[in-house]
Amino acid sequence: MFFLMNNTVLELEPSEHVPELQGHRFRGLSFDEVIALGRELFSQYPDLQITHPQRAQRLAYLIFIKVPGINAVQFTPLRRGCGPADVGFRYCNLAFEVMANLVARQKGDGLDSTWVDRLVWGRLAA
Repeated sequence: MFFLMNNTVLELEPSEHVPELQGHRFRGLSFDEVIALGRELFSQYPDLQITHPQRAQRLAYLIFIKVPGINAVQFTPLRRGCGPADVGFRYCNLAFEVMANLVARQKGDGLDSTWVDRLVWGRLAA
């Protein structure tokens, strides 16, 4: 399964995360609490999906198990060192074709924030 986090497509293997993320510790979390966790992580690590890919994968999987229709999220810190409240976020469900395009591009030329914003997030603003 693929999940877009900011400018990186993560490949999630649910079987790797099921035991640790569906236990008592995370079962009671609401979607809003998972997003708050993401905002905290991105306030500490603005490039989490690149610098801490395993944490990013766990966060993506938590988002997915709370709302299975979501397969893309963008966390945008206002500035480096900002607090969690200053980290914006958006999420959506990308069509299979769009996700396949992103995966192919990442494996080829690579993804960059401008290209992803134009393809994914820019569409949402229109």
